[in-house]
Amino acid sequence: MSTRVSFTPPSEPASGGGQGSPAQRRRDVLVVEDDDLVRQALKRLLVAGGHECVATASVEAAQQVLAVHEPSMVISDLNLGGRLNGIDLLCWMRTSPRLKQVPILLMTADDPEEIRPRLDAAGLADVEILSKPFDREALVRLLARLADGPSA
Repeated sequence: MSTRVSFTPPSEPASGGGQGSPAQRRRDVLVVEDDDLVRQALKRLLVAGGHECVATASVEAAQQVLAVHEPSMVISDLNLGGRLNGIDLLCWMRTSPRLKQVPILLMTADDPEEIRPRLDAAGLADVEILSKPFDREALVRLLARLADGPSA
């Protein structure tokens, strides 16, 4: 059984002028989270913060979206309850010339100090980790940092 995802790429915002790169002007986020309640709550939080948001429940559904659209950011849970996990998705993204520069935030209820070596070994040392449960302010800070681009 395959999961089909219907997706319409977000339109460019009408305001904001012509300044900045497209990634700076766009504020569309792909959320990958298998828990329905967390996925919907995160989507509501992002939309309330001015982001357009597409939310999927699996790596396979996220890959369908990413095949036709390059979001300005991806937020993925680590443990997605399926055959593939968040690290698998992020590694897949990094093999794509079109997607490899998309900022990524990995959410997990696992100990970040145990996850960091797995990310480093997978070539994902630049991926930010957001520990669950998290508060709105922690998410807003990380989103702002990711939107500003990599730090030197």
